[in-house]
Amino acid sequence: FATFLRPIPFPFLLRAANEGPVVVVNISEIQSDVIINLSGAEPEIFQLSNAMFEEIGRIASMTEGAVGEGRNKSAVDEVLRLSWAYIVQRVVERLEAMCVVRGSHIWWCPTSRLCSLPLSAASIYRAKQPKLPGTPLSSYTSTLSTLVRAHSRSSTSLGRPSIFAIGVPQPDGRDGADGALQLVGEELQRLLVCVPDEKLMEGHDATRNAVLKQLPFYSLVHPSCHGHQGVNGPFHSRFRLQDKSLYMQETIRTDLPNVELAFLSACHTATGDRMTPYQGLHLSASKQFAGFRSVVGTLWAMDDVEGPDMTESFYGYMLRNGGEASDYKDAAKGVHEISKVLRRKKAPLHRWINFIHVGA
Repeated sequence: FATFLRPIPFPFLLRAANEGPVVVVNISEIQSDVIINLSGAEPEIFQLSNAMFEEIGRIASMTEGAVGEGRNKSAVDEVLRLSWAYIVQRVVERLEAMCVVRGSHIWWCPTSRLCSLPLSAASIYRAKQPKLPGTPLSSYTSTLSTLVRAHSRSSTSLGRPSIFAIGVPQPDGRDGADGALQLVGEELQRLLVCVPDEKLMEGHDATRNAVLKQLPFYSLVHPSCHGHQGVNGPFHSRFRLQDKSLYMQETIRTDLPNVELAFLSACHTATGDRMTPYQGLHLSASKQFAGFRSVVGTLWAMDDVEGPDMTESFYGYMLRNGGEASDYKDAAKGVHEISKVLRRKKAPLHRWINFIHVGA
């Protein structure tokens, strides 16, 4: 109880950087800073422009328009260009000056309005010649302490993973109206090919209470359903199951002793809440708080057509050793495999930068 009701000691928080640099980007009206944390070194801090808070707000609004119904490619390009120019380029240059090996795995810990920007994909795009950053493999974390806990648990191997797949192609109308997800069945069939002995709960069996009862027994969870960002606050974010929604706080409160990895095949699972000052609280972050060490989420709405291909590419990579063993730390590279597959299929830019990795 030495630190009970006291701030978490910084040496403990610095353990978040044991596996690679953790970049905290603090954006506020008063002052905006970047804090780069490296294991065994003092934090590197540099200040951003005083106008950064308003600029990031403008870019965040641009992002919403770029990935909305109209899906404006030139606007997506501009969002990435500005994110690179204002923040990511400076971070990459500073990491190189600190002798961090190019291509290292880094973690982003964004705050405030930054939580809606695709920092992990930021680059400068030119007509017909995308200049992808030769940058590090990127992940996110909601807080330093959750990343410390994810890194510090003893086992990194899932062994032969126990997978709980949840498919809800068409929820009933008692908790709002959503359109049918036509390809949920195909997505789960692709998963079944990779993991023949998965636990599958689909359609009318995938009720809220039934899902909550099964969650504690599995190491890997894959919900394929509608996801919703909470418009009245982050704790209203939810997954649409067959009869009722499963809200964020219900997952956090559930004792989940065996969980390691969650693949959230749903919309808006890593979308920050614009109505609250702390926007890093979303469905993916809630899985971190519940004990999942690795989470795959989406920054905005995903297209139903993406589900089967991304599932096959992700689990094909994660279970490339024949399904006998898997390492949750491969999840970030698994997300990279998703983007490679979607790019090969000529998917629009907003689709293959949508998926991010949260956690260890």
